[in-house]
Amino acid sequence: MLPCFLSKSGERSTNPTLIASFEEALKTLVSLGATVVDNVEIPSQDEWDAWDSRKRRRALEAEFKASIDRWCGSLVTNPEDIKSLDHLIDFIKKDPNEAYPSEISRDSSRLRNHRESMPQSPKTR
Repeated sequence: MLPCFLSKSGERSTNPTLIASFEEALKTLVSLGATVVDNVEIPSQDEWDAWDSRKRRRALEAEFKASIDRWCGSLVTNPEDIKSLDHLIDFIKKDPNEAYPSEISRDSSRLRNHRESMPQSPKTR
C-alpha cells in the first residue's frame, strides 16, 4: 500500500515526489537515531476519513497544542522556562531576536489581505 498524505485542502495525495521526499526524510531521521514505527493502523481511521477538512484541522490543531505543552514540560534544559505553546508564543512576541512583526505591520498586512479579498469593480472600457 502506498503512503497517503493530506493536502492543505484536506484531500488525499499520492504525489510520487512528495512520497519520495517523505521517505528521504525518514531515512535521515533514522540515521540520526530516531525510531520510526511503520504501517500503523489507527482504529478510528474510518471516522477520520469521514470528517471534512475543517474538523480534521481543528483536531490536529488541538493535538498540536497539547503535544507542544507536553514536550515543553519534558525538557531537561529549558533556559527560558517555557512551559506551554502560549508561553512560547508570548516569548517569541517579546524577544527582539525573533523579529516578531509589530502591531503596525500586522495591521497593514490585515488591511492589504482584506483589500485583496474584496470583489473588484468591473473595468470601464
